[in-house]
Amino acid sequence: MAKAGVGKQFEDAVKSKNYPDQLKYGKQLLAVNPDSPAVLIVMGVAGLYDANVLAESAEAAKKAISMIEAGKPFAPIATKDQALGYLNWVVAKSIGQVRSKHGDHSFHQSCTLRRRSEEEPGALQRAGRRLRRRTCGQADGGLPGLRRQARKQREQVGQG
Repeated sequence: MAKAGVGKQFEDAVKSKNYPDQLKYGKQLLAVNPDSPAVLIVMGVAGLYDANVLAESAEAAKKAISMIEAGKPFAPIATKDQALGYLNWVVAKSIGQVRSKHGDHSFHQSCTLRRRSEEEPGALQRAGRRLRRRTCGQADGGLPGLRRQARKQREQVGQG
């Protein structure tokens, strides 16, 4: 009976776009059923809209990514590419938030691919994966290297 109440509260939080409550009730649902990709996806995507829940949301996003890649359903997101793209972006955004506290603001400037996700579904997913793998100060050239890569990709898309 308590599970049904928590499920209703979770649904209400999703409908009202109350992101802290989505995480709160999502955790309670996961305590009962830890293999629920739909709950993890909702919890993971919450970090895109509320920076205050980004750290918790990124942890849920990581779990959801591994479940989707293992073949679990990707609902409530429309396509698998979009689901992985949004979730990878949350993880990369959380890494960027940590970096920005140390003076590296490159993440926010390099994450302009969200609008391209509808035009090219895999772009956001690939960008999220690249950013997730990077660490601050790697030999990839930092922000100038990211800009060069983005410029080359735009040129290739324009010619193709």
